Amino acid sequence: MYLYHKISNEIKTDIKDNKFSKKLPSVRQLMKYYDVSQSTIIKALELLKLENYIYVKKNNGYYLVTKREFANKNTYLDFSTTSTSWSAFPLEDYAKCLEQVIIQKKNDLFQYGNEKGEESLRDQFRKLLLKDFIYTDTNKIIITSGSQQALHILTLMILQEGSKILIEQPTYHHMINIIETMDVNYAVYEHNLCSLDIDKFEEIIINCKPKYVYLMPRLHNPLGTNLSENHKLKIVKLAKKYDFYIIEDDYMGDFKTNHNYHTIYELDNFERVFYLKSFSKIMFPGQRMAVCVVPYNFIEGFSNFKKIIDIQTNTLSQSAMQMFIESGMYEYHVGKIIDDYKNKSKKLQNSLKKYFDVNQFNLNQDMHTILKLPKNTNMTKLYQLFKEEYILIDDYRLNYIKEAFYNPKFIKLNVMNIDEDIIDKGILKIKKCIELCTE
Repeated sequence: MYLYHKISNEIKTDIKDNKFSKKLPSVRQLMKYYDVSQSTIIKALELLKLENYIYVKKNNGYYLVTKREFANKNTYLDFSTTSTSWSAFPLEDYAKCLEQVIIQKKNDLFQYGNEKGEESLRDQFRKLLLKDFIYTDTNKIIITSGSQQALHILTLMILQEGSKILIEQPTYHHMINIIETMDVNYAVYEHNLCSLDIDKFEEIIINCKPKYVYLMPRLHNPLGTNLSENHKLKIVKLAKKYDFYIIEDDYMGDFKTNHNYHTIYELDNFERVFYLKSFSKIMFPGQRMAVCVVPYNFIEGFSNFKKIIDIQTNTLSQSAMQMFIESGMYEYHVGKIIDDYKNKSKKLQNSLKKYFDVNQFNLNQDMHTILKLPKNTNMTKLYQLFKEEYILIDDYRLNYIKEAFYNPKFIKLNVMNIDEDIIDKGILKIKKCIELCTE
């Protein structure tokens, strides 16, 4: 665990224990108390902001988001999260799985398991991937404690090799955190808001010579875009030609129901792809479970790092997940969540068409709708106004590495955790906020 994660968790515990009234101590006070640098404290506070424990008042410090604000759904409009709401998750059914696991497998819970994950669950995941036309064998599947752990392990491998990774801008903010915190040698490809420029991508590969490339081909975070079949095929050929490996983060794969879609892993015939599938959005983040399909040449090295980091992924979570899948509850839950989200997404699209120019947003009814903003929008003022109006929207600037030159203005909208009947109200409020912050 990184130091800023530890500090963030400690502050979170203090917030829950009511050790602060309305406001956190100043950054300087926190630096002195924890005996760390300003950047470490800022990173810890950014995590708390992302989890909606605190918000910023300009030139006045960090304030607590009160329980009352979160207790009343009508108080805030949550356009930020892509995780399943606790109210939409079949908690009682999952609790029954946990109960049965404790009864049936109590002996296994008191023993260390395989660092790759329980073989029976890995085989279950193999069958699950097969339904998405991802053909692999059980030996290549390694269960990790969330996709962040898989990315951490891959980063350790990169550091051990002394090699370089290419990342997109913008990209998943935790990948940026890993690269910046662990001082990884990296290069960037500046992705526009609509599509990938494959010629520019190849030019960067030639000039920077990365050994690894991190991509989110399906439902890109934060852009919501999907790579075309031609671009995916081209990237596979480039990987072979220029000798690099692709880290394909398919964390939102369940939300793309088009059966004609092909993952890069599926198109790869050269053992060039690490395929990552997360369950945190369909299940819940606290379960801490993901799947990484590893090329044969890297299985031993990846497994060794996994064993060093945590010996094994939580046995109770693995066993409960296996029972949840085998009972048919997982498939039913996925279908229900996707149907609910589709309805909300259509509502969002209708509201955007009503209040904004059609060229300002992407017609994406799967995930991550991007609303482009005028160049003269004051983003700092806008996010502050969102806070004051109790509108929860992730700050897209966290998806850019600090040295990034390309930084267009937009906001990312997700409707997973907002009631369908207040989406229109929320979009109208967002429009008014943007107008107030556009000079």
